[in-house]
Amino acid sequence: MAAGARYRALALMKGYVTHNRFVGDHLLYGLGNGWGAQAVAASALHVVPIEPGPATEIKLPHGVDRIEPMSPGAMVIGADGNDLHFSGIRLGAAGSLSARDETVIDDGCKASCVDWYGNARPLFVGDRIFALLGYELVEGSYRDGRMAEVRRSNFAPASRVLAR
Repeated sequence: MAAGARYRALALMKGYVTHNRFVGDHLLYGLGNGWGAQAVAASALHVVPIEPGPATEIKLPHGVDRIEPMSPGAMVIGADGNDLHFSGIRLGAAGSLSARDETVIDDGCKASCVDWYGNARPLFVGDRIFALLGYELVEGSYRDGRMAEVRRSNFAPASRVLAR
């Protein structure tokens, strides 16, 4: 059993679905959504060093539904109610890949549906990073210590645009 001096208090969150992951020398955690109705549209990612030091809170425009280690940081994946987001966390600098709402097409879930892309993971091919975001496949890369978009491909059928 660890000595009491080795424990540290963490920021409390109000919600039911907390996701956490050890990444390198840090604990990352945040509030996300489960399988039911979405309750979290935005969240904060808490970054806590294992060794003594200050904790950091990073505001995200989406929930924290998955945390995947990715040297030298992590990819935080979550939804905001309409879109799936992939936020790169470099334990010192952050960036993100996001969907473009203006390209949303209603095809009755023939080409895309929240049921299958809601649990998508980022794809890492060599030094390339891809994210499936609704009807778009977005390629990203690290530039100047941040996640940045390289290019995107929209595979939505040419049909009715959803009214928002």
